[in-house]
Amino acid sequence: MEHLAANELLDSTDTLVSRSGRLWLTRPAARQAFEKAIGLLLDGEGAGTQGYDVPVHMEDGRLLTLYLLPLESALSGARSQAVAIMAGPRGEQRDACDIVASLFGLTPSERRVLSRIAKGEAVKEAAESLAVGEATVRTHLLRIFDKTGVHRQPELVALVSSFAVPVRPETPGPRV
Repeated sequence: MEHLAANELLDSTDTLVSRSGRLWLTRPAARQAFEKAIGLLLDGEGAGTQGYDVPVHMEDGRLLTLYLLPLESALSGARSQAVAIMAGPRGEQRDACDIVASLFGLTPSERRVLSRIAKGEAVKEAAESLAVGEATVRTHLLRIFDKTGVHRQPELVALVSSFAVPVRPETPGPRV
């Protein structure tokens, strides 16, 4: 059985290679972090942890994350086990504002206002950046609120952020 996504990833990089059916990290820092995390998990020193994540920087600028998670066994005295999951965007990462605009049917003008607000600009700054009046930005913002179901700018920013493709968890957690 062919694994298209895996082949696509391996064909696009020298950072990850497959040797004799095993995945190898070619960058020393990532390989060392991976080996350390696996050692901690399998030696039981990582007991109670939610796992570790190892950032893997690709040549094209993409950042993937190799998540290493402990597996608990129902058998007493069973050897520690772990699972590794590679996650990250495939190809070019889409802008979260583009995703929100598409999902909620925003017009191109509303999309431009959304982008400015999502970057933290106030209405006045957005108006200056877009070379339009503040009333125009407010009108677009009200339409965006109506279409997305949010009522305030911080809620809108949170909505856009929720569509950003995460590579690592935003909450603090164990990292190698």
